[in-house]
Amino acid sequence: MKRNRYLRELAAAPAFLLLASVDGDGDAGGGGGGAPAAEPWYGKDADPETKQWIEKNGFKGNADVIKTAMHQEKLIGVPKEQLLRLPADRAPDKLGDVFAQLGKPKDIAGYDVKPNAEIGLDGPALENFLKVGHEKAHLLDWQVKALISDWYEPMMKQLGEQAEGDKQKSYEEGEAKIKEMFGDAYEERVGRINALLAEHGDGDLDEYLLQTGRGNDPRFAKFLDKIAQLVAEPGKLPGEQGRDTTFGGRLTPAEAQNKLIEFERVNHDALINRSHADHAHLVKEREKLIAQAYPAPR
Repeated sequence: MKRNRYLRELAAAPAFLLLASVDGDGDAGGGGGGAPAAEPWYGKDADPETKQWIEKNGFKGNADVIKTAMHQEKLIGVPKEQLLRLPADRAPDKLGDVFAQLGKPKDIAGYDVKPNAEIGLDGPALENFLKVGHEKAHLLDWQVKALISDWYEPMMKQLGEQAEGDKQKSYEEGEAKIKEMFGDAYEERVGRINALLAEHGDGDLDEYLLQTGRGNDPRFAKFLDKIAQLVAEPGKLPGEQGRDTTFGGRLTPAEAQNKLIEFERVNHDALINRSHADHAHLVKEREKLIAQAYPAPR
C-alpha cells in the first residue's frame, strides 16, 4: 500500500519536480537530494523470516512464489499414506518407518520365498539368508526374490558346474595314476578289486566311493588291491566256520579245490604271462593250493 501511495504521489507531483528527480539536480522544496532507494520487490516491511525464506529459495519475483504455491497445492492434495517423510538422520536404524511404508515385511515370515534344496537354500540356510535381508539390508519382498533368482541361483549353478568339473578332473588324474601304478596288469587288478567289492561290499559302500571319489584314489586302489590279493591267497585270511588257516593252516581238499578254481579264474592273465609283475608270486601260491587240493597219498 505504501509503495502504491508513493507512486500516486509521484504521478501528482509538478513537472519540474519530476524533471529534477530524474536529473538529480533539484532538492524538492529544500529537502534532501536524489531519488529514494529502491525497495525489494517483496516490500521493505517484510518480516525477517519471510525475507530469509525468499532469499534462501532464490525467488526473483511474484512468478516464482506463485509457482511454488501451485506445486505445494498439488502436494497437499496427495493422500497422507502416499507421502514419504525422510528423517534428518538417514542411518538405517532411523529409517524403520520409511522401510515399512515402502513395503518391508514385519518379519521374515512376510517374505514370499519357497525353500529350494537344489541350491542349498532351505532350512537354517534360508532362515539366515532372510534374517540378514530383513534386519541388516532392510530388503523388500521383490528385492529378496531378485537376489535369489538373479544372483544366488546362478552363483550356485556355477559353483556346482565348477565342482563337477573338478571332480571329473580328479577322476581322470586318479585313473591315470592307477594305470601307471598297475602297469600292464591294470585291467586284471582293477577287475579283481571290482570283484572284491561286488562280493563283500554293498550299495552304501558303492555310493560312498562314488560320492567321495575314493573309488579312483590311487592310495585306496592300492589298499583294495592288496586286500583282493589276500582274499585270493590260501592261508592268509581266517577260513570258513571260524577255523583260522593263517601261517600254514590247511584247507580240506574240497575247500582247496574250490579255492584253486576261483584263484585261477581271477589270476588267469598273470598266471599265463611270464612278464607280469605278479606272475612268479601267483604261481607259487597256485602250487600251494594244488598241494592242498590234491595231496599226495601217504
